[in-house]
Amino acid sequence: MRTTNILEINDSFLGWTDREKDPKQKSRKEKYLCNYTRADKIRMQRRDFVLHAMIDGYFPTAEEKPNRPGEYDYLLVSRENHTYYIVSKTEYDFAHYIEFYQFYIEENLEHCLKYEKREKLIAKREKEEAEREAREAEEKANQEKLDWQRWFMTELKTYGDVEKIELLKKVFGDLYTARSEELLVSIENFDNKYCKQIVIDMCGNTDNKLSRKLFYHLTGLKIPTGNKKSREFLQSISSADFVGFVPYIEKETNKDKVKESEEQQYYIYDTQMGCFRPQMGKPYKNKYDMECFIHRGISGNWCISEVTTGCRIALAKTKKECEQKFKDTCEMNGAEKMHVAIEKTLERTGISPLIEQREREAKERMVC
Repeated sequence: MRTTNILEINDSFLGWTDREKDPKQKSRKEKYLCNYTRADKIRMQRRDFVLHAMIDGYFPTAEEKPNRPGEYDYLLVSRENHTYYIVSKTEYDFAHYIEFYQFYIEENLEHCLKYEKREKLIAKREKEEAEREAREAEEKANQEKLDWQRWFMTELKTYGDVEKIELLKKVFGDLYTARSEELLVSIENFDNKYCKQIVIDMCGNTDNKLSRKLFYHLTGLKIPTGNKKSREFLQSISSADFVGFVPYIEKETNKDKVKESEEQQYYIYDTQMGCFRPQMGKPYKNKYDMECFIHRGISGNWCISEVTTGCRIALAKTKKECEQKFKDTCEMNGAEKMHVAIEKTLERTGISPLIEQREREAKERMVC
């Protein structure tokens, strides 16, 4: 027997275990063949023992046990002097594989080992490349999330839509927390994947009724019942699917209610979007020679806004408080200053679409 542990040195099974489809069986066979044994007082792994026995002229054979049909002794038998080694079924199968591909011939063995070495080198390079790409992707993702966290913290600190914050406080009441503000900002930036995930985590659970309620009032979309359906729905939509704001109306006395039959369409200036948007309201008469209307904000608060610019002059929880604030503001500044402020605001916002419509209708009447 030769002493060189050639398979151990090259960590090779000559491709025999690669044919095994079951990973557990493959691991079991490799582990067994890596166990050490002694042959002719030489210590080597079982895989090298089988290979060198084949090189030395041994061949595998199986002999049925006497009086025990169906049971076999597995042997490696010498072609020269008929000496033999008793081996296991795994060693016997490995020996048959070596015999079939004639790896006991030195040239074939060297060719197989070189091929395996080349394949392992290629696999190693591919693994290193894949690991490098995975590290780069992870670093990029971590940096992207870090940048988003910084941006998100800035958004939380600078967010200034008073009406939506009031809506948030009314919806959550005593349960209002910093986490509630995160949800508000996340809904406002719904198309950002990290913000969207916050909304899914908070609104995708049917137990979070207040979060789902806030989502409805800000977007006009009702989330389906059931956690799975809720998450699938939120995952499938974008901000383009939002219908619009739904005012949050608390229970109030009949005196404070505005009859829908007396309402008409005006326009308010949305400072966040930088444009006008329609708003139902009721004409509000005053002694300061300003055309105003009174309406509900998206948070359910009462507002008095100026028609020409669409800008809010007073905001309060009740209609009575709102009217008082409007009066106080006008008394403090005076009618003249209020009109100057309106003219300056027009330079920034432009004229309300309602005024433009009135002017077009007036011209059409003159032509007629």
